[in-house]
Amino acid sequence: MQVADNSMSGSDQTAMESAKVNVNKATVKELMKVKGMSAAKARAMVAYRKKHGDFKSLDDMKNVKGFKKMTDEQMKEMQDQLTVE
Repeated sequence: MQVADNSMSGSDQTAMESAKVNVNKATVKELMKVKGMSAAKARAMVAYRKKHGDFKSLDDMKNVKGFKKMTDEQMKEMQDQLTVE
């Protein structure tokens, strides 16, 4: 009996990582491609970044207007599509 190998190869994992949106470089338009990211939230992220500098971690998003009321589940779903570089 054969068992399917559902693990990702290194190149598949790298491609998935590169598809993530970098919160320290993304424009409002690019951020809006993230599932759950409204135009207002995207603008707030860019404004926050300009005022406070680059995000050190994705947890910094909790300090941005519009993100404070999100549930942990909503935040995780969004953060799974983002990266900090």
